[in-house]
Amino acid sequence: MTIDKLIGWLLAKKTKAAIVAAAQALTAGKRPIRPQGSQKEFDRELKRHLKDLGNYLVKNQRREAMATALALVITDAEFTIAEIRRVGLFRASRYAYQGSLVGHIATAILQIRPLLTLHPDRFAYLESVQALTRLAPNVRKLHDDLADFLQLRKDEVIKTILVLVNNVFYFGWVHHPEIDSEEPQHYSAEDFSEAASLVLSMYREMFKLTAETCNLVDEKLIKTTDLPYYRLLVVAAKINKFREAEATIDNLPYHAVLSGTSVTVSSIDPDIEKSVRLGYIQSQFQLLKRLKMLEELDAPVSIKEFVNQGCRTGTLEQVVTIVDKPIKRLTLRLPTAPPNLRPVLHPPALQR
Repeated sequence: MTIDKLIGWLLAKKTKAAIVAAAQALTAGKRPIRPQGSQKEFDRELKRHLKDLGNYLVKNQRREAMATALALVITDAEFTIAEIRRVGLFRASRYAYQGSLVGHIATAILQIRPLLTLHPDRFAYLESVQALTRLAPNVRKLHDDLADFLQLRKDEVIKTILVLVNNVFYFGWVHHPEIDSEEPQHYSAEDFSEAASLVLSMYREMFKLTAETCNLVDEKLIKTTDLPYYRLLVVAAKINKFREAEATIDNLPYHAVLSGTSVTVSSIDPDIEKSVRLGYIQSQFQLLKRLKMLEELDAPVSIKEFVNQGCRTGTLEQVVTIVDKPIKRLTLRLPTAPPNLRPVLHPPALQR
């Protein structure tokens, strides 16, 4: 039986449950026969059906996706699971965090485990997919909340986020990973930087980036409290953590274990986990060392002092000008770069 015929045979069943039951009923003596031809031709056929599986998942064609996935693992489970991991086909983030179909397919494959010849870590991977897809609806809610905030604060959100992240790096940010993940201090400055990148990416998907996108700061909200924007970064950081977990189980010897309503991602090999922890500890020591060095440096010149000095010496007029459009504001222009840097800084006068 070819892969096409096997898929057709499974699709003849009326429900997803019937498709899984039919796959379970296959015995070792009734496994599909590999198509005639070379190994390369067979691999090409498998990849063609894997591409079809990806399209079915995108379109949420549940019966077709289930039948195709089961037919592929029955035909060549090792190759199929390896390819699924390589391209990230079972990541719920690829399907707007709608993870139920991916989770059902992983469950169905595990139900026909006795029929498959697979390395144990492949089964551990499928169990990890099951665990992460349980969290997908929550991540979907976070994604929707983030999109709603961007819609509400469309004109001010990008520059405000950039200002906050800049402050985090400029003034130093010591995070405390042991505290609750709802608190901003749970996340590092690097986490916030990646969160800002996700916010910008979502903004580009929802709206068109223009020259006016970074003109305004959300002064009304910031004057009261900047907490809503830190909450926004926390939401984005949580989404990034979920996507990082998906990439981790796809590419590294890690697994995800569901315990109640939480999922723990850890290394299958304890030595790898120890190595990661050591690297984390060393990075924290480096961060503390840099903060200590910054504390010993002279305080930076304030804007007020910078303006006063510029007015006294007459140099302020060379770098600060008033621009009327799109709104009246002061702009800072860098002076013409030295000749040896002119090819890098082009045009000579850069506006920010």
